[in-house]
Amino acid sequence: MNHNLTCKLTGMLRYCLLVLILLFPVQGQAERFEPRLIDSLNALQYGSDDASEAKLTSLIDDYPNSQTAHLLMGDLLLARAGIVDSSQLRSSYREPAALQQLDGLRDEVRLRWNQVATPGPAEQGLVPASIIQLAPNKQTLVFVDAANARVYTFSNAMGKLSLLTDNYTSIGEKGMHKRKEGDERTPIGVYHVTRYIDERDLPPRYGAGAFPINYPNDLDRHYKRTGYGIWLHGTHPESFNRVPLASDGCVAMSNPEFEQLKPLIKPELKTTVVISDQPVWVKPKYLEVTRAFFNQSLQQWVKDWESRDPARYLSHYDKKLFFSLDGNYAKWAKHKTAVNSRKRLIDVELSNISLFAYPGEQDMIVAEFTQNYRSDNFDSESDKRQYWRQNANNEWKIIFEGQQ
Repeated sequence: MNHNLTCKLTGMLRYCLLVLILLFPVQGQAERFEPRLIDSLNALQYGSDDASEAKLTSLIDDYPNSQTAHLLMGDLLLARAGIVDSSQLRSSYREPAALQQLDGLRDEVRLRWNQVATPGPAEQGLVPASIIQLAPNKQTLVFVDAANARVYTFSNAMGKLSLLTDNYTSIGEKGMHKRKEGDERTPIGVYHVTRYIDERDLPPRYGAGAFPINYPNDLDRHYKRTGYGIWLHGTHPESFNRVPLASDGCVAMSNPEFEQLKPLIKPELKTTVVISDQPVWVKPKYLEVTRAFFNQSLQQWVKDWESRDPARYLSHYDKKLFFSLDGNYAKWAKHKTAVNSRKRLIDVELSNISLFAYPGEQDMIVAEFTQNYRSDNFDSESDKRQYWRQNANNEWKIIFEGQQ
């Protein structure tokens, strides 16, 4: 081939794939597949087309069901044929679904590239600002960055979070903020795993298994959000993974990565799953003030409850915003006042306290804890959840409390 033509095609190839990578801001990383995919793009970026082709060939050999790897190989071969990239062939796609899939695969590449091109937030020692405190009995936590198609798993040792996994994922076909059944959106909020479903009990589309979460939670029901069956699950064996927006609202990942996640999730411990739409990452020390304030607020709530003084106890609740599964504030407050007035002794201890800034909500904190209650005629231990919201006077008040 003419040397000048070879140089021109090489330049076109590098240009088209770098445009693909850089023009659209998004994010993505995996255990084995993702670094190798990005490595093939790096080879191309630094002028080694043959090396890039060799790396993609090896990747396709190991992951023959990866549509993304096949697309990149197709782009490379098209560029060598004088076609800048396969987007020039869009007019040949007659089916909207084919165009959607093509665009989705390109979104996947951009998401993965942006995540791997620079150290991710967790690799920099940052933690999600929404995870204020994790109870000692919570061994792991799953954090889903829905906006950037990432799912992180953290271990918890003495309240310190350490990154275990960082993988690409897919969410609902219509995006985030689930509101009603069938809207194909992924919910935003604080949830927990309820059980595990083995792949043998599932249709092939769910891949290597599934972990359902407790959507809709108490807040979702208060907002009259409907729907069910939101799971963390794998992918159909015919595809290595899905494009970023592809599920009916679930969080779906490749089967190898789901297998990696499986032993880390403990349904019996209600492993927490936080799904965020606009995650903020901070240094752990920046959460210390908020953590101390809310632990103090919880202890003051306990102290005022133990005082058996109705005014002191009820001062922690927002009369206007409070909601209860058993009725409105007036009915609830009347019941609590009547119950507490009959006690000669109230002793309450809190343990296993977790605190989360609720994603998608302004000025809302979720407190989860084990409550040991003792009175002169009744003892109990239960897992509780409270929602606290800051009001117009900058006071934090409880707007809901119930069982976890």
